[in-house]
Amino acid sequence: MSNTKLFLANVVALEGEAASHYEAFAQRALAAGDSELEAFFSGLAELTRLEAAEASANGGLEMRASIHQHRIERSAPAPRSAVRVGSDALLELHRAMTLALELKRRSHAYYASIAALTADNELSQVASVFEHEAAGHLEALEKWIVRLSV
Repeated sequence: MSNTKLFLANVVALEGEAASHYEAFAQRALAAGDSELEAFFSGLAELTRLEAAEASANGGLEMRASIHQHRIERSAPAPRSAVRVGSDALLELHRAMTLALELKRRSHAYYASIAALTADNELSQVASVFEHEAAGHLEALEKWIVRLSV
């Protein structure tokens, strides 16, 4: 098995686990009454599953970054001016956001380190694609956290 195939097997496992978490986070957002955040997490789960499927099917090199970026931008949070009232559901939502950020930071760091440290050019290219995608997800999550903190 080549390094790239082993890396892609890891991508499939990481992204599959993350997608399951994002689906749970979507349910927490819905329980907290935030349908926009629920849609964001549902979309993120879908994108993450697509990334895993693409890694499994074709080596991750044919990811459609422009379509992916459009879907993330489309689900970016709108500014909120209303004061939010604390509740158990909102506390669970805060925990979900913290966990989502941690999951994405870990996968981003993993992809970036593989891209930077490997001597295998193909593996570096594939890891860079996934690192770029994870960076977009991180940016979107950080925007949501800022929105929820206001």
